[in-house]
Amino acid sequence: MKRMVSTLVVALLLFAVAMSLSAAGGREQARTAAAGETVTLRVPIWPDIEPETMERIRAFQELNPNVEFDFWRTDPAEYRQQIFVQLAGGATVDVLSTQNNAVYADLAARGLLLPLDDLIAEAGFDTSYMGPFFEGTRINGQSFGLPFGTTAWFMFYNKSIFDAAGVPYPTDGMTWEQWYELARRVTSGSGQNKVWGTFFHPWPILWMGSAVQQGATPVDQDLTAFREAMELRKRLEDSGIAVPYFDSIAANTHYTSAFFAGNVAMVPMGNWFIGMLWAARAEGRVNFDWDIVQMPVPPGVQPGTTWGMAGPMAIAANSRHPEVAFEYLKFVASSSQSAEIVARRGLLSFAQTPRARELFLERVAEQGEPANASILFDAVIYPEYPAVEDINFIVNTIFKEEADLFFAGEQSSNQALANIRRRLQTELD
Repeated sequence: MKRMVSTLVVALLLFAVAMSLSAAGGREQARTAAAGETVTLRVPIWPDIEPETMERIRAFQELNPNVEFDFWRTDPAEYRQQIFVQLAGGATVDVLSTQNNAVYADLAARGLLLPLDDLIAEAGFDTSYMGPFFEGTRINGQSFGLPFGTTAWFMFYNKSIFDAAGVPYPTDGMTWEQWYELARRVTSGSGQNKVWGTFFHPWPILWMGSAVQQGATPVDQDLTAFREAMELRKRLEDSGIAVPYFDSIAANTHYTSAFFAGNVAMVPMGNWFIGMLWAARAEGRVNFDWDIVQMPVPPGVQPGTTWGMAGPMAIAANSRHPEVAFEYLKFVASSSQSAEIVARRGLLSFAQTPRARELFLERVAEQGEPANASILFDAVIYPEYPAVEDINFIVNTIFKEEADLFFAGEQSSNQALANIRRRLQTELD
């Protein structure tokens, strides 16, 4: 296969690195070298990230008044294609969010991102607080981005359904088998009165998650854990516990509408769902009590282990002002201001500080949910997939197509796994 496959297991106690940010904090007041000259950085932006991006930029400009920003507004659903077309066509872009490891790896492999190693060395920028997440950005020995935001997945549950069924709430530290039994107990009814034990959004990571929790990646030689993960997903559906996979696709059911409807007991989803639930409660679209627990784990896996993504921020290879762009990257990735800006919005940055944690928990207290929010700070996170070339094709084409045939009953799990192995060898050579 024409790619470097890292054997590094990128797992980290989510915010254990917080105190090491004090070293980076001393550089937060750094100003650009072009102190007397106005410099304009062009940055792509989309609605989901616009509020915190604009707030970060204002904070950065207070320290660097000579830096201005020109925005290219884009559609998040089309961002991957648009950014490739823009950069490959020579359009001027300075700083960009790569969204996830798939976009990051493909951009870097095509020479569209600037290697950061020299800038990091020249600035004396300490990346140790990022731990293995920074090492996970290396492709063929070079780093092209700084991780700045992280997601982590948890199990969201409707307390009202459990209360009505007289079933105890899910708890931290459950195994997938224990969780399966709990989901079975709260499943009831039929037709329009059906109460589902769970809903899995049809992203591949939803069924792949239990394999990722074991440190498995889609480019491993041994893919057994993914076969077992597939089988768990199908068992949930065959038992009538989960909303059928193809029904949810045919109806274009989103995880928000599935959970907000009030007839799904549990939904595995990322920490961003907390903010969406707050907004839905304020708009009157959620009328039940809810909370979160740690993601269930396979036997032998440390409780609190989950998956997530720390999407790197990068500099385009054709940036007009790479040094100034790197100053902004450092600010976003390591400054206390940046961490506290997103904390006030109920989000979690990779560069966490004690004050940012306080701000986040204050925001939770204002909303009153989730009561179990402190588990966000104790998660052990494995990346959803590694930063290797063609990982998007591997996950969203090869794995998805073969898993879909298994879910449809058109092949066995062993056949699906064999076909995945064969296609990894033949379609990526």
